[in-house]
Amino acid sequence: MRAASNIADKIAAVLQAELDKADSEGTQFLATQLARHRIELKDGLKTLLTKAKTDVKFAPAVVAAIYRSGSFSTDALPLLSTAATSKESSSELRNQAIVALLKSSNADAFKAA
Repeated sequence: MRAASNIADKIAAVLQAELDKADSEGTQFLATQLARHRIELKDGLKTLLTKAKTDVKFAPAVVAAIYRSGSFSTDALPLLSTAATSKESSSELRNQAIVALLKSSNADAFKAA
């Protein structure tokens, strides 16, 4: 079992490194594939959130990742709130942001929803 764990850790490290250095298109692709295969990297959501703060193109990938994971740090609250209320957000993005906010036990998240 230990060998399998080491392999999984190595794969996760490679995926995280690729996510860290990916451009907008690559990040979207990796975020979609990670979600599709239900792979949660230790720092994956943190990386996506950091990228979304500097480039709004990453916001849909972050919201989708949070929506699928069902949990998020309070750092993600402004992004989710904006995605949920912005007229520029697609209906799918708004719905995912609202559902993610409602799944949280955080009172501020509930207010934002």
